Amino acid sequence: MVIGFDARFLTKIEQGTASYTSQLLEAMKPFIENDKIVLLNKNQLPGLFKQGDVFDHGRLVSNFTPINVLWGYHQAAKKYELDVIHTNYLSSVYKSRAKKVITIHDILFKTHKKYFPCRLRAGINALSRFSLPKADHIITVSHYTRSELEKYYPFLKGRIKVIYEAAAGNYSFLNNRQELQSNLLEKFSLKRDYLLYVGRFAPVKNLEVLLEWYLDREINQKGLDLVLVGKIDPAFPNARLSGMINNNPGVRVFQGLSNDELNLFYNGARLFYFASHGEGFGLPILEAMAAGCPVITSNTTSCDEIGGDAAFKVNPGDKEEIFAALDQLIDDEEKLSSMQQKGLERVKAFSWEQCAYETYKLYKQVLDEG
Repeated sequence: MVIGFDARFLTKIEQGTASYTSQLLEAMKPFIENDKIVLLNKNQLPGLFKQGDVFDHGRLVSNFTPINVLWGYHQAAKKYELDVIHTNYLSSVYKSRAKKVITIHDILFKTHKKYFPCRLRAGINALSRFSLPKADHIITVSHYTRSELEKYYPFLKGRIKVIYEAAAGNYSFLNNRQELQSNLLEKFSLKRDYLLYVGRFAPVKNLEVLLEWYLDREINQKGLDLVLVGKIDPAFPNARLSGMINNNPGVRVFQGLSNDELNLFYNGARLFYFASHGEGFGLPILEAMAAGCPVITSNTTSCDEIGGDAAFKVNPGDKEEIFAALDQLIDDEEKLSSMQQKGLERVKAFSWEQCAYETYKLYKQVLDEG
């Protein structure tokens, strides 16, 4: 079996799809026997995925999604004689011998329209309308996303399988807290306790509410920093958000961290904030829990599903409820300790090995279906 795998996201380290791609490919290696995975990307691939017994590099004509939907994936399927082609979000509109498996992480452009520019939303809608009917099978990462897919694309019913993601192996609880504090101080000049957010700075992430609470309650004066890992999404420029971040000495921003460095940040945080308006999965929830960091998240979309009973949940549309929850949690040592222990148990229900096994089994299933 020759499997073409959409590897365009491998070099975009700050995107969740990049983590999904790299972790799934690495976990799939033990299941590959006499098969081959052709990694589809226009550019040179990271050293971790060198050509060898398992991986080959298949060059795409472009890494630009519309070109691949209209031509690139189809050309690759023929050129590399693929039996299965596994892509993210969209696939070729043309028929080929290769069976088409698509992973759809979310359809927020449908469910949360107001957070997407009209032109971007219209483009994705058009491509989806032509591409999705051609899929032999859909993988999605939460039951929430499956229900939304079946609502907006009813022709996909019976072709959708939920396969959970997981936190990467880099994320774990560090027992030596003195060494942790020393590393945070020496490498990142983090001298005080802090709250943490990880992700894009985009309206759907509900970051402004956290900043409003931090400023309104004068948390900086209480000796607590607010650490933000990420950057403003260029698709959503926000002068007000930039001002709130740049004009407060207690707000610290970091970008481009490795998984090991991010693990330090999760381990050192007093509380992780992820009260997003909409997620397809919510991988940072599991990353934080794996590192022993208590999580406050949303009681809607996939955040409710992934957080389980280990997270403290709030209505992301109710600012006062979020303020009250943060007020309550920030000084409640007993509650935070309980959340930490529940989180460490919760992450055991998710693994990349299981994700890889179920994905590889699906490849064989779609081939057997003829």
